[in-house]
Amino acid sequence: MDTKIKATDLARAWSVILLLLCGCAGKQPDHRRDIAKKYCASCHLFPEPALLPAHIWTDGVLPAMGAFADIYKDRSGEYKLLPPALQHLRDPAIAPMRTFIPLDDWKEIVAWYAASAPAEIAQPVFPVPVSGNNFLLKLPPKKSASFTSCIYYDEKAKLLFQSDINKRILRVFDPALQQVDSLDNSTVVDVAPVGEGRYLLTHIGSLNPGGIARNGAVEEIAIKDNKIIQRKILCDQLYRPVQSLLLDDELLVCEFGFMEGGLSLFTKAGKKVIVNLPGAEKMYIEDIDGDGKKDIWVLFAQGNEGIFQLLNKGNGNFEIKEVLRFPPSYGATYFQLADMDGDGKRDIIFTCGDNADQSPVLKPYHGVYIFRNTGNAWRQVFFQPLYGCYKAVPADLNHDGRPDLVAISFFADYAQHPDLALTCLLQKKDGQFELHTDKQVAGMGRWVCMDVKDFNGDGKPDILAGNMAAKPGNDKSLMNYWMNGPEFIIWENRY
Repeated sequence: MDTKIKATDLARAWSVILLLLCGCAGKQPDHRRDIAKKYCASCHLFPEPALLPAHIWTDGVLPAMGAFADIYKDRSGEYKLLPPALQHLRDPAIAPMRTFIPLDDWKEIVAWYAASAPAEIAQPVFPVPVSGNNFLLKLPPKKSASFTSCIYYDEKAKLLFQSDINKRILRVFDPALQQVDSLDNSTVVDVAPVGEGRYLLTHIGSLNPGGIARNGAVEEIAIKDNKIIQRKILCDQLYRPVQSLLLDDELLVCEFGFMEGGLSLFTKAGKKVIVNLPGAEKMYIEDIDGDGKKDIWVLFAQGNEGIFQLLNKGNGNFEIKEVLRFPPSYGATYFQLADMDGDGKRDIIFTCGDNADQSPVLKPYHGVYIFRNTGNAWRQVFFQPLYGCYKAVPADLNHDGRPDLVAISFFADYAQHPDLALTCLLQKKDGQFELHTDKQVAGMGRWVCMDVKDFNGDGKPDILAGNMAAKPGNDKSLMNYWMNGPEFIIWENRY
């Protein structure tokens, strides 16, 4: 049997399965679907039962969601309302998201998902990847256990930034991978250049979700002659910030948060929340509508997931325009704009694969998507399944004039497909991609961050990937293996 199934065929097959499953659910003779939609679509895109196995709904997702309505499951498995005498046991972190659902309606919702969801969800058949040796692997000197939270290379300054969030240190390397400086007390997850020798550093503070700690910050540093000569905190007491950019002379920050968060603008007058919604993850600044004012693209990736445009109306006011929305089980992780088909219009590259929390099962809809810009809408034209995908970056790797994609997966299937944790998708012709892997990096690390730049100055894009050796499930031995592996790798392009 030919296992080289096209990604478009996989996407089409999954769409048919999903429609059939959802259609079956919609034909139930009772009103439980309407009840579920009334409450479950009030905070995010309505999640169809077919997105997750029944046991994940009943044992993971629904008990967690019930807590938002003060509904809990007792030892017998029966749902009950939390009595006033026990309300002091509420998790304070979810207070901003607390809602009300009548207990009888909640029981109908649980029964509907349990009856409508499949026992297991269909999984894709991956194409046999092309295994090559088109990259030269370079490893840095081992400094500590591998827990990299950020990797960034400035091609102009020829400086590489690597954040070790376990040691709370930001290291700066030259092109020979010699450390030239460092910054202590650091929890950096993003580096953004803002001028000659100046960078914004986004410190997430608490890496793990949960709680209500506001210990993130944004600072600006200055570097001269490869040495950090100045640092200045621009704002602090942030709720797990993950990116910061300058909007003219004001600071724009994505606070991913947990139950709180949002997209905020910091001005001389103070903080102004533009979108009060947790999960702000990735943004770009540009004039979208051509009116001369800087607008914002932003991805929200927690619960109410989607890509939005924020159109600048002046005086710190923005009009929100929905571009794409996704169910909460997608676990959105990244997006980027690039002309992938050569028609002069930028398309959307989107990845999803965050797979922790209440539904840690392999999901066939995790992976890399391309949405084509048709001029007045965005149409999905490509999907490559990749379990736990965290990022996909366009780059012409093989110099054929067509943009390819480099992808990493943090929640990969390390038991069956460890080689798919770091992959290249070569565009053979318009919209058709060939999956490439390399055995020399298969299973070498747990890739959480990536930059694609010309590291060695030969004019070809190289791949830099950071290893965060967090434990996958209960596999402590694999975590220890990654801990002893490289903190990051550089894959020099030999195409």
